Amino acid sequence: MAKGRRRSKYRTMAASLSALGAGALIGAGTAEAGVVYSGPVNLTVGFGPDTIPFYSSGPFGPSSTHFSFAALSFQTQGYHFRGVGGFACGCLGFLTSSSFLKLVDKGAVWPVGGTYSSFSTAGVGVRRWVSTMISGNPYTVHTSHGGPSRDGYALFAFDSGPDTLYGWIHLSLSINNQFGSDPALGPNVTIFDWAFDDSGQTLAAGDAPEPATAIPTGLAALALGAVGLRNWRKARKAA
Repeated sequence: MAKGRRRSKYRTMAASLSALGAGALIGAGTAEAGVVYSGPVNLTVGFGPDTIPFYSSGPFGPSSTHFSFAALSFQTQGYHFRGVGGFACGCLGFLTSSSFLKLVDKGAVWPVGGTYSSFSTAGVGVRRWVSTMISGNPYTVHTSHGGPSRDGYALFAFDSGPDTLYGWIHLSLSINNQFGSDPALGPNVTIFDWAFDDSGQTLAAGDAPEPATAIPTGLAALALGAVGLRNWRKARKAA
């Protein structure tokens, strides 16, 4: 085989391995022009059965851009707190309503003139309860924030060079405004999947590539992320 052909073949193989690493990082991901898609995540962060305490998207942009969700629990002045929060890192910010994620319906887009803060944090759901005495009588107080329980999409944006890139995260919040420490009361937040458009186009919530463009998963090059996806696209175009 000619030396030039061997080098071309090895470059194509390397690009394919990069894609495997990207698929392993973000799940059974798919790719089409402009869109980077996580594939099914289907993990629940929270306090109920079959939940995990922390989820991270892994880096997918400049400055280690990523987001994560964490379950937090603490007690102060007799009050018990349980919450799930979203954390944005590396120039990424969430669309928020007050200090909580703004969950929108499928098909919604980042609003014209909408702003976000880098390294932002936002609550998803919080429960608070206390048992106390008032005038010598036992008394209980309980509140919840971020609810009611619902399924929706959180929107995010981040800077990449001169462009602002837009994406979405499909979430489901389960929270029950009752007194007590029963883990089933939540909050519990399920992350179904997420995507962003690396071309700078606004991406409607829920828009994702077709399954026909699926990338196989693998264990190699786990940290390549979106770079691996771009290399895979280039290799397909050159084929």
